[in-house]
Amino acid sequence: MSTVGLIASNETKGNNKSSFFAKNQKLMMAAGAIGCIFLVSAFLPDDPATNTDDGLRGFQKAVQVVEGEEPVLDFLELEPEPVLDMQEAKVDLEPLLLDLTAFDHCPSVDPVVPMPKDEWTTKPIWFPHFHHSMPEHLDEKLVNPITRTVSGAKDFYTSAPGLHQCVSDTQTVTCNNIHPKVDMDIDSQYDNFYSKYIFFVRNPMMAIPSSHNSKLNRFHSVVGQTPENDWQSVRDGWVKPMFVQWKNSIMAWRDSKYELGMYLIYEDLMDVHRGPKVLKEMAQLFDEAGFDAEQDEEAIKCIWYNSIGRENILNHEKMLGHEYHEYIPGFREEHKDFFKKELDKFLKEIKGTDEMLETLLARYKSRIDLKIRIEV
Repeated sequence: MSTVGLIASNETKGNNKSSFFAKNQKLMMAAGAIGCIFLVSAFLPDDPATNTDDGLRGFQKAVQVVEGEEPVLDFLELEPEPVLDMQEAKVDLEPLLLDLTAFDHCPSVDPVVPMPKDEWTTKPIWFPHFHHSMPEHLDEKLVNPITRTVSGAKDFYTSAPGLHQCVSDTQTVTCNNIHPKVDMDIDSQYDNFYSKYIFFVRNPMMAIPSSHNSKLNRFHSVVGQTPENDWQSVRDGWVKPMFVQWKNSIMAWRDSKYELGMYLIYEDLMDVHRGPKVLKEMAQLFDEAGFDAEQDEEAIKCIWYNSIGRENILNHEKMLGHEYHEYIPGFREEHKDFFKKELDKFLKEIKGTDEMLETLLARYKSRIDLKIRIEV
């Protein structure tokens, strides 16, 4: 017997009027639930494998930022989220329900023949990010193959014979930097760089512990993820000042002479559906700037897969956006409240000036509210 039939059969044993009401109440609840699903579907993009722009704008339909009020989030996720045991930070890698078979055919990257210096007239593109929150060498893994360059991605602070502040004997595509954490007077160099920049951004809930860990990896010989008690010992003194720096890194470039080329959103880059389309957007910007950038969609998909790597794709899903493997960094309840309050303030400050950033900040606030790991 069907579920509805079983309900109806059981109800007839009681009072007829009560039975009729109870049965119809259940049916009305079921109909209401179905109606909600159809209503939510109206807010979702037609294609779940939507690109970054379309994906964010689809999200925008469900986000309302009202002056003096918290952003209203009517967006419902229909796919189940990973469940995190808040008392246990250790997470073992397990097979996930991610279908990566579409990338099985991807060949390894072919070696590149560098272009002679007298054949290129391009200008480097600034590639800023908050205080080493970009995984080390990620820019090289993305930029070099997509632009067919040997060392197109360079670091502003690296010097070597023939290389100083991203100016080199080899063609420079992007110039990685952490301005304004290290002030570089970027406006004075306007004539030497492309007029648009790419800003790498990620949720501050992930960016702040990543920045701490990256600093230890790069400058203090720590290998892999720092012990959890080390993160806990610095966390209380880090969260508030590091959030200020996270925000300032965005605002410093917004207030510069340069124009935003794109936000490279880390969470989208690591997503199996959006990631290749993020890379396609980068390739289009590189092409606009005069670089010999790959434009074939299938080739871009393979570059994305080879650059990110299967293990990192799976680990990103398992670790809820963190790039390390051992534990998910926890916070205190007061940190969660601080993040939400400061993101609300940031939203009000930029209201009406940057639709993409408004949507992204609301999205980050929602993610923090749902997924931050609170320690007892």
